[in-house]
Amino acid sequence: MLLRSDLDELLAFDKTPAVSVYLPTHSAGREVRQDAIRLRNLLSDAAKRLAAAGRRAPEVDALLTPARRLVDDEEFWRYQGQGLAVLSGPASIGSTNCRSRCRKNSRSPTISASSPCCR
Repeated sequence: MLLRSDLDELLAFDKTPAVSVYLPTHSAGREVRQDAIRLRNLLSDAAKRLAAAGRRAPEVDALLTPARRLVDDEEFWRYQGQGLAVLSGPASIGSTNCRSRCRKNSRSPTISASSPCCR
């Protein structure tokens, strides 16, 4: 669950680039594994967008590797709620379960030059 202190930290975050990924998740059934695959695909989209924006491969890998580790973390996927928000920036990553259903990023992850939760 996202606490007020978490929001304050996100709003104060001013490093670039920042990536925000939101996706609906499932708590049971085959869809749980599909959720991990969806996250992997969204992170792949983020990597492509970062590269297209002129970011070098080592910087992209450093930014997205912590989030990519979540994809194969079976324990992590066992305890999902209605949605997942993954927020990643230089030397920082956060994820939170959402109580309400997240809409999947319409086309691709948000890549921002400002606070990762604001767009």
